[in-house]
Amino acid sequence: MPRWLAVLLGCVTGLGFQALLGSVAPRVGLVSLPSVSYGVVFVALVLAGFVTGHLVGQGHAFNGALAAVAYIFAAATVTAVREVAVARQIGTTATLAPIDYGALALGDFVALTGATLGGWLSARGSTGSP
Repeated sequence: MPRWLAVLLGCVTGLGFQALLGSVAPRVGLVSLPSVSYGVVFVALVLAGFVTGHLVGQGHAFNGALAAVAYIFAAATVTAVREVAVARQIGTTATLAPIDYGALALGDFVALTGATLGGWLSARGSTGSP
């Protein structure tokens, strides 16, 4: 399978599992804490990295990290579009919350670490041929 297609499918897997786990977590009693949201992202990106690494069949951890990069770009785009809609509705960007660079860096680190781990885990179960 072409790398770009596997990375795209990994990104979609990560986004889908984040939405699924994010909606299930409060229903099973997990409180809406930052650690829970980071845990949801981590688990979703481990699965995304695993899917990507398995589909490509080589360079598992690297391709898992590429899926995380695509996920980060997609999540940033969704956030930016949402904030533009709010700014247009209100008429100013002054009401938007300031960017928390620490949380942003931690979220990206969690995503990259999870997807790389997932890619690496996909190599542990492979026989060497895709």
